[in-house]
Amino acid sequence: MKRALLSAIVVGGIVLAAVLPVPESDPVPVFPEPVAGEAVAAIGESVWYCAAGDSDDRRDAELYLATLDSGPVAITWPSPFGADDADVARRVFDDRGAEVISVSDFLRRGPVPALVEFESGPAAAAVASMVTDEGLVPQLSGTTCRAAVSKEWHIAGGTTRDGAALVLRLFNPFPDVAKVGLAGASEFGSQPLGDVIDVAGRSFRDIDLSAAARFLDDLSLTMTVAEGQVVPVMLWDEGADRAVWSATGLSTSWDFPFADREGLVASIVIYNPGPSTVIVEVDSYGSAGLRPAVATLGVDVARPLRVLVGDLDGEADGFRIRASGPITASLIVEGLIPEDPDAVGVEGEEVVLVPDGRLGAMSGIPVPAERWLLPGAGAARSVIHLMNPEPADATVTLVALGSQRSPEKVLVAAGGVLPVTVPVGSGGYLVESDRPVSVVWSVEVEGGFALFTGVEIGD
Repeated sequence: MKRALLSAIVVGGIVLAAVLPVPESDPVPVFPEPVAGEAVAAIGESVWYCAAGDSDDRRDAELYLATLDSGPVAITWPSPFGADDADVARRVFDDRGAEVISVSDFLRRGPVPALVEFESGPAAAAVASMVTDEGLVPQLSGTTCRAAVSKEWHIAGGTTRDGAALVLRLFNPFPDVAKVGLAGASEFGSQPLGDVIDVAGRSFRDIDLSAAARFLDDLSLTMTVAEGQVVPVMLWDEGADRAVWSATGLSTSWDFPFADREGLVASIVIYNPGPSTVIVEVDSYGSAGLRPAVATLGVDVARPLRVLVGDLDGEADGFRIRASGPITASLIVEGLIPEDPDAVGVEGEEVVLVPDGRLGAMSGIPVPAERWLLPGAGAARSVIHLMNPEPADATVTLVALGSQRSPEKVLVAAGGVLPVTVPVGSGGYLVESDRPVSVVWSVEVEGGFALFTGVEIGD
């Protein structure tokens, strides 16, 4: 068995939803084909909006840049004091280049949202923040940046439970003022969150959701942009670590090439903003191959559903969420340790797991693809997670960018998920497959854990 039988799992007081079948009287749902997402590395010029990142006296921020074409790159950190005070850095990349930019070498002023402008591509960017100084509790967080904006954004998986600090960051990379309406959804249904929020041009606003909607086990959001544009991210902090993940659009399909592993417990949070109840089926992938419809769930409007992935399929290494209507979904990961280490392995002793402070989160992947960019993979101790939803084996080539390392070929079984640990020393990876696969990568330091979605390479 992949997961030991535990008498109790304590996860910060959150009550996790039971996996219940849909009543037989419900009509058979129709599951539409998935739709494409927002993060696509297109051929040619592109701009990436990196809303996350903090550089101050505790945290160091890093930008991860990767490109398949040579050319210049400009990085702009808008100033809270006006457009004329923006900080700018420039780089020139070779073909198949990658670089880690230490933001802390340029500025330390707290939140440091950035614009990354590539003159050629395909290219992509990600951002991370970490606490590594001696004497401080290690932390790690990060997310893939966005290359497109939307008039409506959604994000699932927040919590304002006791001890949690939850912040929504709205980054406006454009010169005009943005006006954003914010709607919340919790275990109690729709959650009022105040009036329209103004975000000045070339700036950001951090919304303290822990103060606006206190003591909620689940808080998911819809952001409607009436004027201008914003790029939102969620920041969840519980003192020992932080998780950051990006808002998305809606889709009828979400892939998660990651599940539980030793010391970590994962939950999937599904958010249905309406207008009617959505039926969800969960497919699992792993060593046993595809196991379709391991769970069928009904997700009410404005009532996020949180489910432990171990309750869906304890042997799975990845999942696909299929829905009868548009939803968003996130994977939330928390580190766990035995409350009594001496009880582990002792016959007859009950093992109770309690949170150890590590946090991680990511939004799902709406569609698989044959080519992916992973900016930042290999910059630290990294694992690339490859999920093959196809009925035939996939041959996947991993190319370390900005490195002389030889490409590595791996076989991902049909319906399987393959974790590949990559050596430290690269600034990113190119992933090429002969069949569509879904790709994420994880990075871990002592006391910290983060998940990043891959970036599909478009036409």
